[in-house]
Amino acid sequence: MKLKIFNRTMCVSKIEYEKIMGIYQKKKVDCDNYFIELKTPFSTQEISINVDFIKKEFIGDCVRYGEMGNLENSECKEIIKQLEQANKIKRKINF
Repeated sequence: MKLKIFNRTMCVSKIEYEKIMGIYQKKKVDCDNYFIELKTPFSTQEISINVDFIKKEFIGDCVRYGEMGNLENSECKEIIKQLEQANKIKRKINF
């Protein structure tokens, strides 16, 4: 599978998924975490996206070129959209 992100097309070497539901510090938690590893001929990049079904928001970050940075909401949505098209999303996201 390939993802187009950061104006480049990169090969996905690994996608991991984690579903978190329950109560934490008296607050309801319902989210999915996606961990994506991308490879290019010269680098490996790691992306994590948290899909919060209660707040209806995406939070993402990435490690690339030895630095950690945040992903914009639009970048998270675009990655999730591409994962949906490849049938890699575990739960329907309606926001």
